[in-house]
Amino acid sequence: MRAVVVGAGYAAEGQIAAFRHLGVEVLAVCGRQADVVEAFAGRLGIAEASTDWESTLRRVCPEIVCVATPAALREPVVRVACELGCDVFCDKPLATTVTEAEQMLAMVERAGVRHAYAATRRYDPSVQALARWVREAPFGRPLAVDVNLQSALVAPLPWSWVLDLAQGGGLLNNHFPHVMAILEAVFGGTVAQASGTARFDIASAPVVPEIHDYREHVARIEAMSPAEIAALEHKPCDADTRYTADLMIATRWGDVPVAVRSGLGTDSRWIWRFECGEVRATGELSFELVATPAGGVSQPLAVGVNLPDTGHPLGDRYACLARAMLALVDEPYPTFADGLRTQRTIAAIRSR
Repeated sequence: MRAVVVGAGYAAEGQIAAFRHLGVEVLAVCGRQADVVEAFAGRLGIAEASTDWESTLRRVCPEIVCVATPAALREPVVRVACELGCDVFCDKPLATTVTEAEQMLAMVERAGVRHAYAATRRYDPSVQALARWVREAPFGRPLAVDVNLQSALVAPLPWSWVLDLAQGGGLLNNHFPHVMAILEAVFGGTVAQASGTARFDIASAPVVPEIHDYREHVARIEAMSPAEIAALEHKPCDADTRYTADLMIATRWGDVPVAVRSGLGTDSRWIWRFECGEVRATGELSFELVATPAGGVSQPLAVGVNLPDTGHPLGDRYACLARAMLALVDEPYPTFADGLRTQRTIAAIRSR
């Protein structure tokens, strides 16, 4: 099978590593800046670098289109991929709005192509270990989950799409999809109700010129003095920087309430409460797990390693999703329908 990757950043690196690991030939990578995409393709050994993704897709007509752009740029790529009958592997968030996500799901369903939505932290070994433990229910039925997360967007940050809601920026778009995917994977259920709040703490941010990769943006701004930052052009920002989410997860044991709070404290922890004990998961999206029975002694839960080794930290989890989409393993996987449900949940949280 052959793939074309649209996007030339960190997510694209992970997608390329995943599909190559599974034997898919990556024919071309597409980006907006010629020098950037050419350097990216050269570094990864990809034969073609293009600044015209549409003409590349129509000429090559690959079996798979990997979408690794900011969310605001995805809908046109998905539309052309569906027109050509290509399967679509799309990063999260699926879109910038519920309406756009609805349109994208309708496109892939009409075209009859396979589609994957890459909220891939659900494949972390610690998440899979916790899901197995919850299914076995040694502490009885689940009662509630409390989640306190360190994650927040904190100034000074350079201006980029991450701080622009219209481009798919914000913590809800880029962090919460993993949180929701973890909760649903562990419980084997779906979010049935959602409410919450979004905070907007960064009003403007400095523009750092001539840098493409967001990681380089952050390194550059961290090396500047306050006076140098103040002298830069500043652009307005409207993306959410932290959030709360009050969720109800429909599970086989009944509805389970979940309270998520981001931007709190100096560490991240999840407390999964059950009839006869609790499990503490220390970490943001990957965990150290400790189970404590009611009135008993705490014991660590074994995690093990069950990820493919693609040589890239994102690629290992992308490969789990990609092999399911390609039917190399017989298991359900997140699709655009999951991406739409996540977008609706985010909209409900932001609505207050």
